[in-house]
Amino acid sequence: MKTEIEDLKKADDVFDRFVATLSEYDVSLTGAGALTLQLFGGVQRRVKGRSVRGRIHLGFVASSKTNIAGLVSHLAELRPNSKIANASNSTYTGLTGPVRSLGPDSGWYLDFGALTDDSTDFLAIQNPEALDEKTVSCLKEAVGSGSVTISKKGYHETVSANASLLLIGHPEYGDWDQYMSLADQVTIPPALASRIDLVFADIDGREERPEAPHIGPDIAQEYIRHARENCSPSLTTHADNELFEGLVEIHIEGMQEDSVPQAAKETVRRMAEASARTRLAEEVSVSDAQRAITIYRRPFEDLHGIDYEAPKFDSSLIPGKDTERKRKRRLILQAIVDGGKMSREEIIEEGRAKGLEKWEIDQIIGELRGRGDIHQDINDNWLVPNY
Repeated sequence: MKTEIEDLKKADDVFDRFVATLSEYDVSLTGAGALTLQLFGGVQRRVKGRSVRGRIHLGFVASSKTNIAGLVSHLAELRPNSKIANASNSTYTGLTGPVRSLGPDSGWYLDFGALTDDSTDFLAIQNPEALDEKTVSCLKEAVGSGSVTISKKGYHETVSANASLLLIGHPEYGDWDQYMSLADQVTIPPALASRIDLVFADIDGREERPEAPHIGPDIAQEYIRHARENCSPSLTTHADNELFEGLVEIHIEGMQEDSVPQAAKETVRRMAEASARTRLAEEVSVSDAQRAITIYRRPFEDLHGIDYEAPKFDSSLIPGKDTERKRKRRLILQAIVDGGKMSREEIIEEGRAKGLEKWEIDQIIGELRGRGDIHQDINDNWLVPNY
């Protein structure tokens, strides 16, 4: 195996080999790329006296065609010190660990769980929609500070929780509904989705599989271990400029540097550093930065409908600024209310008369259906409930 690892260190397509291996589980190439970067992670550093994590936290939602169980098992094989949990049968106590007595009048101790065990470097949680409120709050704290506060019985301590988190599951209805926006089908709890680095809505079957050779799990794990322990790439000025320009394009045109979200800056830097680690490089190159921006951009295209081929895009589609989307949704809903019963063709005609594109109207019909605002009768006409 030592010879194979040395050969891999000399290869110039290591990233592609990891992507090819993960894509076998019916994961898109961009999704496999994001997971690859998470496996390698960025560089932990200190900035103005505060610690900035290198760990990458991902949300990943894939159709039922994706072999999630096999994918998660394989990822856990590749990343040293990994653990897997299923939110459907895991509790807050199971993740943080039970508090046990040291004996009469001797106090309490924490029997560490998957999240709080210092040896846990990577934690994959399947079916995250089943997480209860207490566990979501605990995971938010872990993502934000790398620690969690445990208060049980007579035990009250803040303990480290440094695992890289992967929240992975299927869409709300099992498969992606083409008539609903992808954002409305994501099953990552919103309180967590807003804290982690990226949430992927992974759509299978849109890309050809790469022809790069696959990497066996033992060799891959040793290579990742070597990269994480021995490689701390620094960000070059050219790569930093590339990351900033990419963020400006994604978030809003004409943005000043101090207006780019700090969390976004840190996310793409981690991803670019992870890309450099796949090459065992001492510096983050422009190509690493471009790879990070390409992967970071995908959720904005898929979940928020932003078209980067268009000369401009609607900044209201940035997460947390959905006023324009709500306005368009109200237009379509009001048209159906006024019309009483309308066929899809009639709704599209009415929506286009109000300045909406057909693809937007199709998505909004799906959103309204998913929210229960409209339904179809036996003649396939759309109407509001109890009309």
